[in-house]
Amino acid sequence: MADCLQKPDPATLAADIPSDDSDVILVVEGRPIHAHRQILSVASPVFRAMFSHDFKERQETSIDLPDKKHDDVIELLRWIYPTSRRNLTDKAVYRLLPLVDEYQIEWLKVYCEEYLLQAIVAKENQGFSPAEYFLKHLYIADRHSLQNLSKLAIELCKTIPTRTIEETPSFSQLDDHRRWMLMRLRATHLEEKQGRLAREIRSLAALVPSVMSIQTDIPSRCPLCTASKFLSAGNHDSNTSQDKRRPLACPSCKNKYERIVEKVKSDL
Repeated sequence: MADCLQKPDPATLAADIPSDDSDVILVVEGRPIHAHRQILSVASPVFRAMFSHDFKERQETSIDLPDKKHDDVIELLRWIYPTSRRNLTDKAVYRLLPLVDEYQIEWLKVYCEEYLLQAIVAKENQGFSPAEYFLKHLYIADRHSLQNLSKLAIELCKTIPTRTIEETPSFSQLDDHRRWMLMRLRATHLEEKQGRLAREIRSLAALVPSVMSIQTDIPSRCPLCTASKFLSAGNHDSNTSQDKRRPLACPSCKNKYERIVEKVKSDL
């Protein structure tokens, strides 16, 4: 009874010795993988059609899967068989996505995209931002129609220096339209950044007269600062603009000055 309930471990599906209840053999790179039609059909509409309609595979017990890698198919089966799933890795996702697309396993495609989104966010939060990593995942997103991953990768890529983007190998893998769009978004990002800097400069320029009037007003009420200005000025008129801009002499005036400057900044 226990043997009947026991499900095969996909890690051993590639073995030459078949499972007792397997009813189909997938041949990949000349190596047999013993599997089950029902499980494959539930997971993939492509397999379901293959086993249900007038395909030659319906009658055959051995099905050749050309242009596939043995380890990639084993990785796919580990996820199709529910008792054999394990944690995803970047390498596993790169193996899975082409097969997931071909066999239309949508739930696994969504899972792979969620993993990549979390991986990129984690890298970005750690300050890890090489252009190759982000551009590579933009290429993967475009190739497999992963819309959320594409949006995130673009947001990160547009902050990378233009020359760095152009010199990154994955950039050349993008199609012409994507490269053009990325450069356009990069230019827009730089224009917005330039606009923010211009506004900050104007704000600082507007701050200067207020700061100067504060600095000249405080010493007029402080004997120490007034004496310091008089001595440093020599025989010059203490009301000259050059004299008024001399540093404050006492710590108390300096502290008052700094506090008022911060208030003026916050009011701008």
